[in-house]
Amino acid sequence: MRKELLIIFIVMFIGLVSGCTSQRGIPKIELSATSFDLGDINPDEGSRIEIFSVKNVGNAPLLITSVSTSCGCTEAEVHPDTVQPGEEATLTVTYDPSVHPGLVGEMERVVYIKSNDPLQKEVELELVGNSLPSANPVITQEKDHDEDAKMNFEISPFELNEKIHNKESFKLLDVREDFEYEENHLKDTSLLSVNKITQEELDKLGLKKDDEIVVYCRSGRRSAKAYELLTALGYSNVKSLQGGILHWMEEGYSVVRGMP
Repeated sequence: MRKELLIIFIVMFIGLVSGCTSQRGIPKIELSATSFDLGDINPDEGSRIEIFSVKNVGNAPLLITSVSTSCGCTEAEVHPDTVQPGEEATLTVTYDPSVHPGLVGEMERVVYIKSNDPLQKEVELELVGNSLPSANPVITQEKDHDEDAKMNFEISPFELNEKIHNKESFKLLDVREDFEYEENHLKDTSLLSVNKITQEELDKLGLKKDDEIVVYCRSGRRSAKAYELLTALGYSNVKSLQGGILHWMEEGYSVVRGMP
């Protein structure tokens, strides 16, 4: 008898919990596209604007908590930021090729959308395209100025990308904080905050005094400090990424996400 009552109680409890969960509901985000080809992009024609939809296919209000992009040349906005079940919001994405004068060839940008969807905390929209040459001669002048502004301990994004493309032997060191690294970083990079640089920590990463090392941060300030610390410790072949990862992404080079 007690066993039967216990079974009845468990069944009623499960039904009650299920009923409450069903009544409360959950939001569920769905993008009209997860990838989109911009095709040929003529930088002389100005910005490209594309419209997508963000639908709530769940049964509770969907709240868009943040919208970000992989590069400063791309802006994205979702309106409204609260989407009722069965309804849609508009995702407007703007790509401005003038941010990267001289960029030619394949490009890839990513829009990141975070929400209160418990099953998909973040969804992505990937944009690809082919950047065409510009007829504007000012581009060459800007590139030359960019090279002139580079300090002797710095390496430009173009030079670093060439080293990666040519599979040269060197070490990459991200000197930002954990949360920044998780958001975006260069592939095959070690992580060590500039505030934690000591000989002991460098030894743990297996960095030798004669290794070629490229350090980078968000904008180049912390990596310049890291350069000074490393050279003071006897590391003889160190470079700092000019303009940091922001400059790297502005030039159209790829990044990865997540922790090591």
